[in-house]
Amino acid sequence: MIDNDEEFMSWVFKYGLLSHDSKQTNSGYGRLTVQTKREILGTPLNNASVAAWNLETGTWYDIRPKNREFSTYTRYDLPEGQYLLRAHMEGYQPQETNINITSGGETIHTFTFRQKFTRDYTDHNSATYWLNRYIEKYIITHPFIGRILKIIFKDMFEV
Repeated sequence: MIDNDEEFMSWVFKYGLLSHDSKQTNSGYGRLTVQTKREILGTPLNNASVAAWNLETGTWYDIRPKNREFSTYTRYDLPEGQYLLRAHMEGYQPQETNINITSGGETIHTFTFRQKFTRDYTDHNSATYWLNRYIEKYIITHPFIGRILKIIFKDMFEV
């Protein structure tokens, strides 16, 4: 697995490795269609970064959105074989799965994204804000006490 997939996925999406404009699937190649949606209500999720890594050759392929359907991504020229399919959208948990591309066939996969929840401590008058600042101070200045406070108040530090 590759660490820091957010930066790499952005690069793959921006600088596609091969053209995928051809609508015809050639012999030895298959088509991949990926749909992205939100976990809550199942509504389409637009503008994700989607890429497929050929496990046999080690080559990354970007999977770009279809024309005017920004939650559907298609690639027509993937060589047959096993792939690691990854999708990333800022503010959501990254997704990945293994897929198999067959010659002349179409593989369809749907990613369902779960939103990352972050706590907002911008209300400086709340007790939670001041407690969080106090605990953060001790985590920095007293690592041992900070670890104990982190265990006690674990819900405040989970992302």
